Amino acid sequence: MKNVFLINPTAGKAAARKKLIANIEAYVAEHADTCQICYTTCKSDGTRIARELAQSGEQLRIFSCGGDGSAFDVLNGIIGYDNVVLGIMPAGTGNDFLKSFTHNQHFFDLEDQIHGTECRLDIIRAGDFVCLNQATMGFDAQVGANKDKFSRLPLIGGQLAYILSVLYCFLSAIKNRMTVQVDDNTPVEKEFLFAVAANGRFYGGGFQSAPLALVEDGLLDCMTIDTVSRLRILSLLGKYTRGEHVDLPICNYRRGKTMRVIAHKDTIVNLDGEILPARDIRFEIVPRAVRFSLPRGSDLPNEPSVCVNEKEPATVQ
Repeated sequence: MKNVFLINPTAGKAAARKKLIANIEAYVAEHADTCQICYTTCKSDGTRIARELAQSGEQLRIFSCGGDGSAFDVLNGIIGYDNVVLGIMPAGTGNDFLKSFTHNQHFFDLEDQIHGTECRLDIIRAGDFVCLNQATMGFDAQVGANKDKFSRLPLIGGQLAYILSVLYCFLSAIKNRMTVQVDDNTPVEKEFLFAVAANGRFYGGGFQSAPLALVEDGLLDCMTIDTVSRLRILSLLGKYTRGEHVDLPICNYRRGKTMRVIAHKDTIVNLDGEILPARDIRFEIVPRAVRFSLPRGSDLPNEPSVCVNEKEPATVQ
């Protein structure tokens, strides 16, 4: 199987990115017969390159070398091509999807990546796109849309960039009237802070928004948070980071195959960092849809240690 390293040369922090690229270039120079490097040059270029590679029909393992957004691009290029295995070599500011995996430090080791094994993972379909980790709407999507401007600042890591974006977004409205329906359950219309459809557990640089999620159980972890005051948001950040929010009265958490969200005004959806306009969108889990390269020494997520009583808020007319 041929290894292709698809590098986003602008992802993440410069020092980590340069070190990763130097290691890859040195390895490929010694294994030119079985390896190839491609570089993206603009937004969504990873999707185009990955699709062109997949269309060759050759058995490939394409490593997305960048952040969650880079992996999003590559996934959307290879989906539907079963001759391709997706690998992820993290160089972003958050690398949130990989935080769900056990011993995930091995994703940073080139030799462990090359000598990894293969598994199959679920993905989330959202309109014309698919994503690996999480889809969000409401305040949280606005935070995700603005965090990149902070992550580019010196000494600002993934989670700190997210917190700064939370503070920045306080200046805008935090109420989002939406109608949310999980599977065939009763639709719920209410003022929500945000809604999340999750395959992985983490986002925002380390916030454990979906602590029960498993990446190959064939289920979406669907969550809404009721609108609360700005002061209450700040007090909840610690619990949200640790995944201790799911039993709070303001949190409504349940599993299902689909989640439909209808916003009552024009808004956006955040798909693993890709920001798209949205008003009425359906998220659907697609079980075992992508071949995935698991590094040597790493493993799939453990069964969650926390429990939650799944509940649904009362319908508001």
